[in-house]
Amino acid sequence: MMSRLTALLLPLTAVLMFSACEKASEEPATPAPTAPGAVAPAETPATTEADADDATAALPEVPAYESLHDLMEAVDDHYKFLRRNADSAEPAEMLEHTAMLRALALAAKEWTPHEVEDAPEAEQAVLLATYHEHMDKVGPALDAVEAAVKSGDRAAAEAAIRALHEVEEHGHEALGVD
Repeated sequence: MMSRLTALLLPLTAVLMFSACEKASEEPATPAPTAPGAVAPAETPATTEADADDATAALPEVPAYESLHDLMEAVDDHYKFLRRNADSAEPAEMLEHTAMLRALALAAKEWTPHEVEDAPEAEQAVLLATYHEHMDKVGPALDAVEAAVKSGDRAAAEAAIRALHEVEEHGHEALGVD
């Protein structure tokens, strides 16, 4: 089972990367470990527990939700904003929604989906690992959205948002979510 620190560090790698780029460090960044199957950024800073705390503090606060379903409805609202406004919204507004999506995805990892809870006990560990594996793919997908928005390439942003949707669809398919 993945430690809570590891679960926080994997999706936050990109937040740390962008933060490091803004600081214009003179030393080359050291690649951080990535989850199997995850797309590693070209350069990422070394990650420490303090870095994780700083990156988490930079994310918007997530309201308390009564259920994972309610939280995922909020995810869907922010995703829809990105999808519908990729060609017209101000970059700062797009980045706000992307940051909230990242914060919500981190919060969602703390929940156990009902598909896991309702499964036979022998299958629950595998399903929960599958859930976490797919949630870990959200971070790199959001990294691509952020990079495209920051570059001003609206076509690339639209493509990255479509790729984010594919991550969602594959995760739902793997867990049997309707």
